[in-house]
Amino acid sequence: MKKIASGFAALALGLAAILGVSAPAIAHAELVEGSPAADSLIGALPEYVDLTFGENIMTIDGSEGSNIITVVDSNGAKVDDETIVVDAAVVSVGIKPGFGNGTYTVTYRVVSEDGHPIEGSYKFEVGDAAQTNVIAPAPSPSASHTDDEHAALEAQSTANTVLAIGGGVVVVSAVAGIILILQRRKKQAN
Repeated sequence: MKKIASGFAALALGLAAILGVSAPAIAHAELVEGSPAADSLIGALPEYVDLTFGENIMTIDGSEGSNIITVVDSNGAKVDDETIVVDAAVVSVGIKPGFGNGTYTVTYRVVSEDGHPIEGSYKFEVGDAAQTNVIAPAPSPSASHTDDEHAALEAQSTANTVLAIGGGVVVVSAVAGIILILQRRKKQAN
């Protein structure tokens, strides 16, 4: 009986340790939304490209180059002004004026608060076809995202962690129940 109880305790501690260590790793940040959006057709090039991630982005004083967004046109000409602004989970870069219709590629590499790099790219298009339904350029980074949006993203991350831990508790409980049933059957057989 003591061996089974100690085995169960070891199993429970092991699962708790695994879940405790891996729960934060389960929810790596990823791009949630881009403005302009991926594969979108817009009427005018915005003043900024804003990228919203699933968790806050790391900023370290003196290492401004750790978070990068570049925007290039179809000829490979750089259209961003290299001014990166990080505001919690939103990273923005300014766009130089004077560029017109065409396909643009947004490429990013940022570091989430948990230290994991996130990188990727997507395209959007500026064209006359969108002029009939002109989409206003994105507002400045300081005004484009609310505290409510950030709170919702943080709540989603917390909910995922709680679900992972809850799943672990269910597994441990099921294993404990099976062990107890097997123990009782063994006693009844003797």
